[in-house]
Amino acid sequence: MSTPAPDRIHRPLGFIAATLAIVGAVSAAGCRSAPIDVGEDLGFMQEAAPGKVLSGHDAMPAKASRFTYAITEGRGAGSDVIIIQERDENDEIVWIVSRAPANDPDKPTRRDRIRYEDDGSIVLLETHNIDRDVISRFDPPLIILPSELKPDDPHEQKLTMTLHPPSTPDRERDRGDARNTITLVASQRLETGDGGFDALRIEAVLEADLRAAKVLNKTDTWIVPETGMVAERYNEEARAFGIVVSSRTHLMVVKEIENE
Repeated sequence: MSTPAPDRIHRPLGFIAATLAIVGAVSAAGCRSAPIDVGEDLGFMQEAAPGKVLSGHDAMPAKASRFTYAITEGRGAGSDVIIIQERDENDEIVWIVSRAPANDPDKPTRRDRIRYEDDGSIVLLETHNIDRDVISRFDPPLIILPSELKPDDPHEQKLTMTLHPPSTPDRERDRGDARNTITLVASQRLETGDGGFDALRIEAVLEADLRAAKVLNKTDTWIVPETGMVAERYNEEARAFGIVVSSRTHLMVVKEIENE
């Protein structure tokens, strides 16, 4: 049996960690927050069971925003900027979320389309990983946050994922079944080099069984109510025939938030 071509197995699922980060960040309140000094590490000083139900729309209201994140682990030191903009597509409001290096914000590496549903949930319609030359789509749309997420009561979703080449987006490159599990895990006190904050930690696990590879993506996202996503750590691994063909990890922490 021949091994699948590398361009079919090394690009999957770079989208979910960034999307959670993106959507989590949408809830930042006020016109501008003070920068957060990340310091050397992100420390966990206290942990307790979360005492509240997290609602997608209430925790993360849609706002046109610009966020700067420091990357302190995994992909090397640096900063990324995430820009969130509203767009009307045939009388349907979607949010376009673009991510780019902070020193070159006009050249995004990824662009996502998300939607706020009437039931209070937030879903991902499509993600274009420009740096990986692949478009990922979901049927039904992938839930980023459900209408209600209760402590230690995971929200599970089954869906189909398809991959498409950006040059011919109607052509299918790969497909497979996927399972998306989101859990409100804990209330944590996080410490940085310049102080700390109280946050809710959400764990998201996405497992996809594509024709070319099996993919496991685990994301931990820290959200401060009425402030948004303040930190994210993700690990991604793709295997073909039991062999790891792709892996990525990073830790990123918000430095600055601007809302329109």
